[in-house]
Amino acid sequence: MPRRGGVCARRRCATSTPPARTPRPRSARRTIRRPICLPLAVDAALGLRASLVVHGSDYPTDDGSCVRDYVHVTDLADAHLRAVQWVMGQKAGRGRHDVFNLGSGTGHSVKQVVESIGQVVGRPVPHVYGARRPGDSPRLVGCIDKAQNQLGWTPLRGLQTQIEDTVRWRMSMRR
Repeated sequence: MPRRGGVCARRRCATSTPPARTPRPRSARRTIRRPICLPLAVDAALGLRASLVVHGSDYPTDDGSCVRDYVHVTDLADAHLRAVQWVMGQKAGRGRHDVFNLGSGTGHSVKQVVESIGQVVGRPVPHVYGARRPGDSPRLVGCIDKAQNQLGWTPLRGLQTQIEDTVRWRMSMRR
């Protein structure tokens, strides 16, 4: 796909490597832990938690909820193995590193995910709408062209498989 000004023309996402930053001491780093939608929604659907909180319903997206890029953990593992093979194939010397976006390259809204989980489980996911979280972007979808071209990696599992595997995994943990 042709690129214009460091942007993937097909998806309009950044493709250039971000500028290097001076690492901050561990004590000075701030980590924002965000709950992961898929397991939380599955837990709500299975009755393991009261309900899922969908943060924001007024984003400038088709259904008002955030759009995110969901990728299967097995696809991520495959991408990491391919990245190790890529590094091992680089010319010896001072070391080689690079940055690759990993994801599905396709966005799904939180509402779409909630509806899909309800279909897989066979009952609606109990959910409530809460306030937007500060700093949340309406749409976060990775541009995976570089990983496809240089690592030969493409995710094989779609959202439906991710949901089915998450439900199966979560049910196997029930005691």
